Amino acid sequence: MASGQECYLDLAQTLFLAQLSAFLLGWTQVGAALPMPRTTTSL
Repeated sequence: MASGQECYLDLAQTLFLAQLSAFLLGWTQVGAALPMPRTTTSL
C-alpha cells in the first residue's frame, strides 16, 4: 500500500536523479570541450 507521501518521495528521487545525471553529463561535456587536461577530481 503506497501512501501519498511515498509517491511524492519516489517522484522527488526520480527528479533528483534526472537532474544529477544531467548535471554530470553537462560537466563531462564541459571537461571534454576544455583545452586543459582533465583533472582527477571526482565527487
